[in-house]
Amino acid sequence: MSSEPGLPADALRMGRIGYLNVLPIYHPLEAGIIPHDFEIISGPPAVLNNMMARGELHISSNSCFEYAMRPAALWNSWAARQSSSAAKPTPPWPCCACS
Repeated sequence: MSSEPGLPADALRMGRIGYLNVLPIYHPLEAGIIPHDFEIISGPPAVLNNMMARGELHISSNSCFEYAMRPAALWNSWAARQSSSAAKPTPPWPCCACS
């Protein structure tokens, strides 16, 4: 796993699949071409899926199989990080199990 130096402890954490085929997506961020103020956590999909379900990542790619196995865990992880408001947050993906 990698960490961005100099970021606050509460910085946004983004999961990065540690495979070569996703390099075009993350290279501009990692090379500083696109500035950012979040931590990039690199790992294999299974590790990132588990971290996302435990709420250790704010955003990450997840496999459709992982989401199908535990939509509530991933939804609750996402919903818990949303601002507390009277309105129920809307998930960023369609899901009949979360309605």
